[in-house]
Parts: sequence; C-alpha cells; structure tokens
Amino acid sequence: MPRPKAVFGVGIGRDRLYAAHTIARKEGWYIQQIKQVSLPFNMFSGIPTPEVCQALASSLSELCSEVKFSYVPIQIALPDPVVSLRVFELDALPKTGKEQLALARWRFNNEMHFAERPIACSCQYLGAEKGKHLLLALAIDQAWLDCLKEACRAASVTSTVIDMAACYGFNRFCRRLVADGSDAVLIYLDQAAWTLSITDAQGRLRFVHARWRDSVAPDKSESDGGYQGIATEAERCIRIYAHAAAGRVIKHIYVTGNSRGIAGVADALEQRMEGQCIKLPGETGFTCGPGVTPNDLDTLGSTLAAAMLR
Repeated sequence: MPRPKAVFGVGIGRDRLYAAHTIARKEGWYIQQIKQVSLPFNMFSGIPTPEVCQALASSLSELCSEVKFSYVPIQIALPDPVVSLRVFELDALPKTGKEQLALARWRFNNEMHFAERPIACSCQYLGAEKGKHLLLALAIDQAWLDCLKEACRAASVTSTVIDMAACYGFNRFCRRLVADGSDAVLIYLDQAAWTLSITDAQGRLRFVHARWRDSVAPDKSESDGGYQGIATEAERCIRIYAHAAAGRVIKHIYVTGNSRGIAGVADALEQRMEGQCIKLPGETGFTCGPGVTPNDLDTLGSTLAAAMLR
C-alpha cells in the first residue's frame, strides 16, 4: 500500500479543537488548511456525561468534515497535562506484554494515586540500561478516553493514532534531538499548556513533565506571561533528571511552540542555567499555503506535530 501523502492532525485544547491538513512534499510538509472549533465545555474536567460526548461528536464532525470519509490519516494529539508518562526502571521484566501492562497499571495506581478512577494504560519496552529494564508507560483517565473514542465513532471520524502530544513532538524533532549522541531537552509551549521532555543519548524518550499554563502561581504569571515560573520549574526538572543517574549529560535545550512563548521561556531559562537555548520556530519543517501565516500557527498548539506521518 503506498505511503499516504497527506495527514489531518487534530489537537485537543481545554475548550476547543484544532486541525491542520498537511501534504508531504520534497521540501517538507505543506499546510493546506487549518481549522478550529470551540467546545461548549472543558475537556478532561470532571466526569464526561452523555451530553458532553454528544457535543464532542458534533464538534469533531464539523472539524473533520472534509476528510472523515476520505483515506487521509487522522491523527489525534491528547493534551500532555492529562496524560502521565513514566519510564519504570525494573530489576526484572515481566515476560509477556499483558504482564508488563498489569505491572505498569499497578505502579501508576500505587505511586500516583490513580486508584480512585479507572485509567487506560499502555506500555513499551525500551531495552536495558545499567542492569535495569526500562518500561515506558502512559496512563490517562479511562472515562475521558472512552468518551473521545465514542465521539469519534458517532462523528464517523476514524482516527489512525491517538497519542499524547509529547510523543508527536518527539517524532517531529527526533533527528535533531539525537544528532550529537547526548541527552537533550525539548520544551514546547502553546497558549494553554507547556511540556518539557527529555530524550536520552540512545534516542529514547525518558522524561515528560507537563502543566496547564494557568497552573503557574499568580505571582509568577501576571507580569511576564508566566515565563519565569515555567523556567523555574523547567530548571528543577532538568537538574533532577541530570542528577538521578551517573553519566547523564544534557548538551542542548530546545524551545519551540508559539513565538512569544519561545522567546520568553528561552530568555528566562538562559538566565537561570547560564547556557544558551536553541529556539525552534513553531513552523519548523512546514510551509504555509495560501491564507495560512506563521502567526496563525501560534494558535494550533500541538496540532502541527500530529499533522506529520509517524
């Protein structure tokens, strides 16, 4: 089967959905169209009701109207703050995938107090390091994931991939992150959330920390857009990761996302860590079609990363 030449990426925000329809060309990905649809509720807040699922289906149907009956792959990016990613370091690895999944679920429930509400969980073995087996695992609220899947079904939207935004971002910038064989940091900012991810020297995603932008303490956000607060938290995460095991050397910190966020966080982090951040414009790897400008991309959040083939 020939490799698809177009992708429809869908990003989920707190109260709206975003989409980017892209086409693969020799010079990169061409953005043919961008869209957004408002939601009459906040996603991932409380317990989804049948009315919420129905409203989500209606919004998805409107957002994906041009492609839902086509062969264009539809890839959905979940907001990072609602997904938990951990790499568990194990002395012994369960033999079967089912047993690995059960262990990951048990660790999430016991270490992160998820037991109150059922979670959907997935995992992937990353190999071994210094005598430990590395098991990457993701968890999300089961009720909301079921709501999203049911809404897609009701809207006749067949998604090829549903994943957290950080994983799409890792795929988008992977070659750059692993180019010099050292651990690398990628900080991504959009209007609603920010994410810090760390890739190790072997090209494995090892750490993800994500927050909603409005979770920054008011005294750190009112005057500077929250950039100082984000930089403080990012520095703490980077130092914790670097000092957690011998031999971890972080040479590069990349900052991408919306244009104001890139400059604000990079400048604040450079002051704190006495090193230079590498700024990646949000449109890196993309060409804008008629009616689409780089400024328009600031509103898309993680949608662009989902609008590339994995």
